[in-house]
Amino acid sequence: MPRKGLPIALIAMLLAAAATATATFASSDRVSLSSVPQQITVVDTVTGQSGLGATGTFTASGLVCPSGTFADTNTVGIKLVTKHTCGDSSGAFDSSLRAASPTQTWRLTGGTGPYTTLHGHGQCQVNQNNTVRTCQFVAAFDDVAPTGTVTTFTVSRAAGKRAHTVRASFTAQDDVAGNAVAFKLSLRAGSRTLATRSGTTTGEAKSFVLKVKAPKGARQLTLTLKLTDPVGNTRTIRRTRRLRNGRLI
Repeated sequence: MPRKGLPIALIAMLLAAAATATATFASSDRVSLSSVPQQITVVDTVTGQSGLGATGTFTASGLVCPSGTFADTNTVGIKLVTKHTCGDSSGAFDSSLRAASPTQTWRLTGGTGPYTTLHGHGQCQVNQNNTVRTCQFVAAFDDVAPTGTVTTFTVSRAAGKRAHTVRASFTAQDDVAGNAVAFKLSLRAGSRTLATRSGTTTGEAKSFVLKVKAPKGARQLTLTLKLTDPVGNTRTIRRTRRLRNGRLI
């Protein structure tokens, strides 16, 4: 008896399942290989305008798809957001620039599909005709902020009126082994900054001794530790100590 072929509907289902499995493997493979920061170049070419901003096409190299379309949403005086939609249907990734950014730093802020956890930062340059925007990012598939622990925050009286010695120590580390974490440690009394320290760490303990003078009427000292990983994920930790008339309670 001749063998019957597989029904067309079943063949279509098998092909669809295989395509889905291939796409899933490609996406997970891309993510697993790119948690370490890498360079991304995106070149946007304006071809039109919508009511919200410029539209056009883009080409890219690095962790993202090679080409597609983009659309700007420009909230004047607040923020410019650009959505890049991949031509290979893999998803979309977003970038943004806050109007108040003193360094004009663009941020990669996730997206859809495999780009959900894509984070990074960089700079963009626009040509004289405002028709081509070239952006260089450092990015990774990493949306996890560094972790940290303030292990010491002590305040003791020192010689001099309202003078104090502050001892602070902490540890911090990124979720990606080997990544350096940038830190900024600041000590404030009310709206006044009394001392700051900054640097990087890869997990080793950091300790500081700060000689400060609390302003008259200060009610507390606030220690703020801001941690930032290489692609811009941040975490802020605060600790406080109470004062009375500028003196430690």
